[in-house]
Amino acid sequence: MLSKKELRTKILEERNQLTSIQVVFSQTEVIKKIKEDPNFIRSKYIGLYMPIKNEMDLNEIAIKFPDKIFSYPTVEGDSLVFYTPVEESHYKKSNFGVIEVVKGKNVTSQLEYVIVPAVSMNSNNYRLGYGKGYFDRFFQENKEIIKVGVCYRFAVTDFKNEDHDIPLDYYFTE
Repeated sequence: MLSKKELRTKILEERNQLTSIQVVFSQTEVIKKIKEDPNFIRSKYIGLYMPIKNEMDLNEIAIKFPDKIFSYPTVEGDSLVFYTPVEESHYKKSNFGVIEVVKGKNVTSQLEYVIVPAVSMNSNNYRLGYGKGYFDRFFQENKEIIKVGVCYRFAVTDFKNEDHDIPLDYYFTE
C-alpha cells in the first residue's frame, strides 16, 4: 500500500491530466447529487470551497440556492474560519494558493453542512487532503456539522487513516 504522501502525489498527477470536459462532467454530476441530498436541502448555512488544482468547482450551487448562506474557509493560524462574502468583501490568494474571503461575515458557529474537497476518499469515509490537517482540526472542534466530501471516482481508494484523521459523514463522486 502506498503511503499517504505517495498516494497524494499519484492522484494529483492523474487529476491534473483531466480535461476541462471531464472536470465539468464530474462537477455537474456531483452538483446533481448534492442538490438532492436531504441534509443539504434542510441546511441553511453551507460551507463550500474555492477550487484549486483541478478540484471540482461547485460554486454553481450558491447561485442556484440564493436562500442558503454560503461561506468559504480562511486559514487563521492553525484553524479554519468560514466567511460569507458581503458587500465590502474582497478576495485574496492565500499562501497555499487558495482564494479566501477578506472582510466577510464570520458564520463558522452557524455552519450546518460543509462540502470538503478531497484528493482521495477511502471506504471508511476518511479523506486524504493536502496533508496540513486543517479540516481534521476543524471537524474535531465542530462535531455537529454534516461533513460531505467530494472527489473523483478514480480517486476513491484504500489508504490507512491516522489517529488524528476525522471521517466524513459521506462523500459524492461523479
